Amino acid sequence: MNSDSILIEHIVQDHCNLYFPTVIMCPSLLSIVNGEIVYSTDATAPHVYGTTANYVCNSGFGLSIRGSRTCTGEGSSTTGSWVGFQPTCERVFCYHHINNYDWSDI
Repeated sequence: MNSDSILIEHIVQDHCNLYFPTVIMCPSLLSIVNGEIVYSTDATAPHVYGTTANYVCNSGFGLSIRGSRTCTGEGSSTTGSWVGFQPTCERVFCYHHINNYDWSDI
């Protein structure tokens, strides 16, 4: 081996070691009753680092807590986790003031 081939071999080894990043993936989240999850990337699992999951409730329902989670991880593992808590979709009751209405039947 001459000095040029040793140098090229060393550069190739360094290059290969530097450009194989760990890809962090998160599993799918549990579905939400009376709503859906809208992902910022492809809706099929696994989801890549940085994916945002937004919870949306069906008509007549509202989120119990803030409806967004993010796929994150620390890089020491390929398995990530979702930051935040899973909300629920709760029935929303709207009462309108109507003069002389008997509310006892509700």
